[in-house]
Amino acid sequence: MESIIFWMIFGEGGQASSMMDNGLTKLIMYVIPFIIVGGIAFKVFKKE
Repeated sequence: MESIIFWMIFGEGGQASSMMDNGLTKLIMYVIPFIIVGGIAFKVFKKE
């Protein structure tokens, strides 16, 4: 999952720069921390 996100941001050089223009990068920057926190919380709850 994380590798897909990194590929979306860094892998597509030309598309990444055009994404910055239309504010989609801002959305990604809000979504990534949410996914990370959610993933950690899910692992913690799954252990208990």
